Amino acid sequence: MLKRTLVTLALASTVACFSACANRQGAPSAKSTDASLKEASRFFGMGRSAEARKDWADAEVYYRQAIAASPTLAGAWNNLGVVLMQQQNYLEATNAFRRAADLLPGDPTPYENLGLTYQRAGYAADALRAYELSLERDPSWLPSIRGYATSVKLLNRAEEADLRVLQRGLMLESDSKWRDLFNFQRLRIERDLLEAETN
Repeated sequence: MLKRTLVTLALASTVACFSACANRQGAPSAKSTDASLKEASRFFGMGRSAEARKDWADAEVYYRQAIAASPTLAGAWNNLGVVLMQQQNYLEATNAFRRAADLLPGDPTPYENLGLTYQRAGYAADALRAYELSLERDPSWLPSIRGYATSVKLLNRAEEADLRVLQRGLMLESDSKWRDLFNFQRLRIERDLLEAETN
């Protein structure tokens, strides 16, 4: 499931950057910062409304306008990635999620979405790496554990690290469908690792 960043988190990130970052002309004035944030917030809200209607093209336009008004608005970058992925514009979606990940260094969500984008585009190895990056930020982030398990299955990969992720998933997961996937992959990996040792 795609994750969207709430406007409050996105605006908090923008305020922090505006207050901490200065360009060659100096820090922006409080008045211009407030106006930019207000405009960005308005476009962001319009983007979320369009997205709720599944009007991906309009949502893309609004999120791009929000970013133009406030380039460090992390939620707009993340949500832009979501609507680009829905339109199967995978290359631009990956760029948007990477920008969101840079702006939200502790949040596993942008890398989770990046992993899903790669999965939908048919790049299981790249998806797995994105899920690994998400889990580096939060080892218990269940959506990324699910994506990780799916990628491991698609790649037929068997590594000790995979077992650790699947075991953590089994401790966290309550959905029987996902538990079955985790268990099946865990047993397969244990068997494959044992076979590799004996050969």
